[in-house]
Amino acid sequence: EYNVLNGKEIRFDFNDKKRVRARCKHCVEYSVYVSKVSNCETYRLNTLHDKHACGRVFHKTCAKSSWVAKLFINKMKATTSDMALKDIVGEIQVNYSTGISMSRAWRAKQIAGFLQVFEEFPVPIEHRFCLRHLYNNFKKKFGGGVQLRDLMMGAAKATYEELWKSKMQQIRDLNEAAYWWLYNLDRKAWCKHKFSSHTKCDLLMNNLSEAFNSTILVARDKPIITMFEWIRMYLMNRFSNLRDKCKNYTGQIMPKLLKRLDWEVEKSGNWVACWGGDGDFEVSHLHSGEKFIVDINQNYCSCNF
Repeated sequence: EYNVLNGKEIRFDFNDKKRVRARCKHCVEYSVYVSKVSNCETYRLNTLHDKHACGRVFHKTCAKSSWVAKLFINKMKATTSDMALKDIVGEIQVNYSTGISMSRAWRAKQIAGFLQVFEEFPVPIEHRFCLRHLYNNFKKKFGGGVQLRDLMMGAAKATYEELWKSKMQQIRDLNEAAYWWLYNLDRKAWCKHKFSSHTKCDLLMNNLSEAFNSTILVARDKPIITMFEWIRMYLMNRFSNLRDKCKNYTGQIMPKLLKRLDWEVEKSGNWVACWGGDGDFEVSHLHSGEKFIVDINQNYCSCNF
């Protein structure tokens, strides 16, 4: 917002917990450097050259769609009519002397609509990132590579905080900027160890929504009543087919769950349980040294698996 209001574009050359350096994108005269004073929580302004040699920039990359969305969300709540894209572009140009494209205005409008819907929910809703899309953005910024990808996936799938910290430290050893990019994200949106236990779903991918969207693709261009009727009939047929399959299945546990359970039982030979009283156990790994607390009565394990 500072960049937009002042008509400049400031970039951060270096930014971590101890120091921050900012420069102007279009001239070398403007420079700010701030560092942390040792042994306290005070920051010192070491360098300040606040004069710009460049003129005002009209089209700014810092005027992102998320920032534009926050400006217009209250206006969208107050009006019942749909805001035109040209109106959004015009207001940004008049009020902030900044130009944005129609595509950026369209993205801002979509984001503002989502924010408005989320705020109208009567109960708190847990929002998560799709790990696949998150990795695609991560890859664009820091490049690919099997090692960095596996560490990021491992950090997201870690079910307890100590394992997450271990994976993140390995990422930091490889790429400091990648570490801080992930660290600044809301962990509740992409890290399994921070997911709420209230929602009985720990999926990291958006596969359920993608599969549903691809299924109703043939009905999405139909009138609203016709589309709902198509979805209703599809669900009825699907439930009927699944019910018939369940009748013919003789086992007590579903096949995929049984396969995973067998795999866990096979690996259980590496663990030793020590009874602590009532239904409490301390479970230790023979080789890695990992230890967890298990409460049989509460169906709880400190690994959060």
